[in-house]
Amino acid sequence: MGRQPRDGRASRRARRTCRASSGGILFLEDIGEHPYRVERMLYQLHFAGILARQRAVLLGAFNGYELAPNDNGYDAAAMVAHFRATLGVPVYTGLPFGHVPESSRCRSAAIAR
Repeated sequence: MGRQPRDGRASRRARRTCRASSGGILFLEDIGEHPYRVERMLYQLHFAGILARQRAVLLGAFNGYELAPNDNGYDAAAMVAHFRATLGVPVYTGLPFGHVPESSRCRSAAIAR
């Protein structure tokens, strides 16, 4: 698996700016980012305690990247499998939001059950 970053400045900054995000659903998507970079972003949120306070993490499209030889096959599916095993929070994928042609609106103010 990818290398786990240490709890550093970015996670402390996230802790300060995201204090009110408790009991929510975190929506994430990006374009053109390699899975190891998305992993790094997720670890910053994890070390800041943001992910543990969520009911679920919803992942939209993570497209627009090409795996390089040094990625050793570590693709988005491998990154998601790693975080499903690590976080202890439900992680849902394949949702139609983000930078995709057929995106749908999400009612983010709805109550999750």
